[in-house]
Amino acid sequence: MFWNNIKIAIRNLRKHKGFAAINIIGLAIGLTTYIFGGLLIHYEETHDSFFENSANIYTVGATAAPDLGMALNTAYITGLGTTDQRMIILVDIEKFMSSDDMALIERAVEQ
Repeated sequence: MFWNNIKIAIRNLRKHKGFAAINIIGLAIGLTTYIFGGLLIHYEETHDSFFENSANIYTVGATAAPDLGMALNTAYITGLGTTDQRMIILVDIEKFMSSDDMALIERAVEQ
């Protein structure tokens, strides 16, 4: 029975070449997208795992505001790096949000 179904499938592929090509290309694109999506998710979930206490580290993007006259205390910085000519600063957000420096930033933003 199995080989009979294989023979019928091959016969239909030969008979309807255009339709078969469209289906095979669509299947290949779909599987490729699925695999790359899974790889991207895996990378995003594990790329910071080598840091100590990595569950509490978040990547924060910020625009420098020199008119505030403030700087981030280095006690909250857990990592530094660069990518595409940009500087990346990894901050322990739980430690930062519970600090006295957070109150200073909130007051500066309100003014």
